[in-house]
Amino acid sequence: MTVAQPLKRQPIDLNHLVDEAAVDFLDSATRKSQRISLAQTVEPLLVQGDGVLLKKALDNLLSNALKYTQSGGDVIIGTQQDEDECVVFVQDTGSGIHPDEIGQLFQPFQRLSSAGDEYGTGLGLSLVKLIVERHFGRVSVESVLGTGSIFRIHLPAAHEPLD
Repeated sequence: MTVAQPLKRQPIDLNHLVDEAAVDFLDSATRKSQRISLAQTVEPLLVQGDGVLLKKALDNLLSNALKYTQSGGDVIIGTQQDEDECVVFVQDTGSGIHPDEIGQLFQPFQRLSSAGDEYGTGLGLSLVKLIVERHFGRVSVESVLGTGSIFRIHLPAAHEPLD
C-alpha cells in the first residue's frame, strides 16, 4: 500500500492503534532498557480513516521516539479528546530538537544535527505529515533540548459509532 492510493475510510478507534503500536515496539524498547507507557482515553476515540496508513504514521513516530531516546529512557504513547479533534501523541525523554530545526522536520530528506549516528532516510516525518494531511489533520511538535519531544497527530473526530 502506498500513500498515493485512495484511502479506505472506515471508523477507527485510535486507542486500538495505540495498543497495537505499543505491542509492536515492546521488544525494541526492551532491548534498549526503555519503557513504553500508555496514556489513553477511557472511551473509544473515533476517526474516519485508513487504519493501515494511520498505523504507519504512528509507527514512524514511535520508532523515532525510541531511536532518539537513550537507554533507560521513557516513551509515552497515548490519546486525547480535544473538542472536535482526536489527538494521538508520542512523548519521549530523548535529546530534544533544536528550535531552529523544528521547521525543517517534516521536509523530505531532512536529517537533523541531533541525529548523530542514527541512520535514517529523512523521509519518515514527511510521510507522517502526508498521511495525516490526507486525513484532514495536522501534526504538531514541541521539544526542549536535553529533555525530549512530544509529537501530536490531530485528526477530526468521527461522530458515528463503531459497527
